[in-house]
Amino acid sequence: MPPASLPSTTDILVAGGGPAGATIARLLAGFGFQVVLLEKRRFPRHQIGESLTPQILPILDFLGVRAQVEAAGFLRMIGHTVCWGSAQPRTSYYSPDHKRHGFQVWREDFDSLLLRHARIGGVWVIEDLGAESVTLRDDAVVMHTGHGSCTASFFIDASGHSGILARQGFRQRDATFQTLAVTGYWRDATNPPGIDAANTILETYPHGLVWSVPLHNGLRNVTLLIDWHLGNQIRETGLASFYHSESRQVSYITQFLANARLAQPPRVFDATWYTASTFAGERFLLVGDAGLFVDPLSSEGVHKAMASAITGAIVVNTILQRPLAVATAIQFYEETQRQTYETHYAESGRYYREEQRWPEAPFWEKRTREQFGVRSSEFPIRNPQFLPCGGPQPLRQSTSLRA
Repeated sequence: MPPASLPSTTDILVAGGGPAGATIARLLAGFGFQVVLLEKRRFPRHQIGESLTPQILPILDFLGVRAQVEAAGFLRMIGHTVCWGSAQPRTSYYSPDHKRHGFQVWREDFDSLLLRHARIGGVWVIEDLGAESVTLRDDAVVMHTGHGSCTASFFIDASGHSGILARQGFRQRDATFQTLAVTGYWRDATNPPGIDAANTILETYPHGLVWSVPLHNGLRNVTLLIDWHLGNQIRETGLASFYHSESRQVSYITQFLANARLAQPPRVFDATWYTASTFAGERFLLVGDAGLFVDPLSSEGVHKAMASAITGAIVVNTILQRPLAVATAIQFYEETQRQTYETHYAESGRYYREEQRWPEAPFWEKRTREQFGVRSSEFPIRNPQFLPCGGPQPLRQSTSLRA
């Protein structure tokens, strides 16, 4: 099916239809802008990153989609279980009464729900059409595709790791914290008993850590997070052989896979942290994973992306409606995104230093150094208190920053 026709002009262009893109597009359309969103794939499409902690609930309420998410049948988790620092599993709950919960979502369904919400809200959504390049001009921005170009007053890069604009000199990869994620989906896996059945599980081992969640479609995601240098071993032994060999090294998670089988071949992804030298300008904004990517162990990636989109929508509205406040709005967004990255970085360093069983293994040697998480970069931590929400809370009282 050919993509829908691309208009020649619009107010705002959004590249990427994931949680960040769908969220910011919906909000800006609600502010009265004509918004065109381009998504290079057709939904539903596969995407990893299924765990949503309770921090997501206020955002779902703010967007008016919580009832739809709760009706989608996603599993609800009330905590997480870790084998970290010892082989003995320990479970922590989000609330003493076990009522506070998050969701283990199948991203095909969750992301489709959000994109549909954007379309209903007036966003012009075009699927199967990706941006190929972006030209920033003083008076406008031009997005080029394989089916023509579109000129807009503002461009939002919500294209995730692809970073259609972010990769044009803005992205900064972490040189020492390079990670691969090897993901497999298992069928006929079992779950922990009782109330812990849907909880997120984290288990460490010499080569890294394993993250696992159950899903409402009967699959269990088991993902290895390993150091980049093991990529050579993957190439030598083959991805499937490597994945099976490594996953057998974690005794707690393995017990749930005793009679399970892989539903499809495992896949490998780049899970290296990155940030950006610049997150915003007078004609552009980087949101979600286009701007920064944090450690998957936090299970805050989707929340972080949607929080940046809510803040970003207010910032874009301010830039386009209040000329005297443009510099203030840009600075505000820059600082919130930098602080998000730095606080997650510091907190991850603290978590990694709690695992001291394999200090000479490359994965742990890099991540348990004292300097990891205690950065003296150009992006200082302005608030040393870790923000598990992964970013700023929604601003409900105003839709712009006052001049």
